[in-house]
Amino acid sequence: MWREMQKFGVTCDRATYVSLLRTAAAARTPPSLILGLWEHVRKSNLLPNAPLYDAMLQACVHSKAGQTALEIWREMAAHELEASSFAAVALIRSCSSLEDLAVADALLLLSEYEGPGAEKLVVARLAVLGELVESGNLLQLPRAWDMMEEASKRGIASVAIYNTLITVCGKARAIDQAFKALDHMRQAGLPPTKVTYQALIAACQRSGELEKALSVFQVCSLTVECVLLL
Repeated sequence: MWREMQKFGVTCDRATYVSLLRTAAAARTPPSLILGLWEHVRKSNLLPNAPLYDAMLQACVHSKAGQTALEIWREMAAHELEASSFAAVALIRSCSSLEDLAVADALLLLSEYEGPGAEKLVVARLAVLGELVESGNLLQLPRAWDMMEEASKRGIASVAIYNTLITVCGKARAIDQAFKALDHMRQAGLPPTKVTYQALIAACQRSGELEKALSVFQVCSLTVECVLLL
């Protein structure tokens, strides 16, 4: 469609570029074509706004162009524009290798762990670490704890973040650390939820600690409405 528009000299406005980028994202267009479209945006007289940058970020995610997405993120920050939390989380979740971790870490640093989407960014980043840990890369577990500590310092530690950390510990079969995360959660004044106990029971099961799993279930049944499968 874009090529046809160029052929006939059709001038695009911001809304048209946003639609084209979203279409490209849905079609998982190759990175080279995404970059070509973005270059055309730059050569136009239009100054990219937040929706346009956001559409480009999502196109980069679906095209697996992580480094380009990071450049877009930095450019947005320079213009004091903020990406939607959906685009940021999607970008972090797309990081599935050690090489991609630099992109995810850079996103968190650029966000300074602040803003309405900060919690979702941390949860997404922890989830990526959990996938790496589950695949056998246990060296990523300390990084998960470092991220938890940083979130605590920034004042954004939440039930969702602690629940995700417990899940990461479970995937590492580090049952003691899973219970340690629960202790930290309580010390932070955050009451465990049904999801917390589900994550803890799953961690016990992964480690073959069925008695501990039953003990957690009993505590859960006394404190929250808990329907779990053991």
